[in-house]
Amino acid sequence: YYYYVLTHICFKGFLRRCLTQQREIRAGLYSGLFEIFRSNLSLHDMIFELLLSQLQRYYIEDEEVSVRPLTLEECIQKSDKNEPSAVQLQEPLDKLLYCFQKCIVNHYKQEGMSDWLCNHLFNSSCRASTE
Repeated sequence: YYYYVLTHICFKGFLRRCLTQQREIRAGLYSGLFEIFRSNLSLHDMIFELLLSQLQRYYIEDEEVSVRPLTLEECIQKSDKNEPSAVQLQEPLDKLLYCFQKCIVNHYKQEGMSDWLCNHLFNSSCRASTE
């Protein structure tokens, strides 16, 4: 049991470090993370938590807006100060969203809508909304 917990903690730390690396490394992580998710049910909550925390970095938090739009300005960086139209992608948001969507669909097909997903994605209880 302790080996399992230690491995789980080390793996989570490794994934967190990957999320702080260059965009190519994050893109590779997002591309391969679904296979790990799909093959290991015990990692679902941890992977959801990591993906959601990364995705929340690009949300515009505004209580008055009913839809939470993404701020694309955080995903790009101007690559040349003399050329205002020259930008460089900093976050592979398309790969992050695609990975997150695949994980949600896969989890829903296997387990249904879990309490974790309801609480973190919808800030509510799915069971309460279906009763």
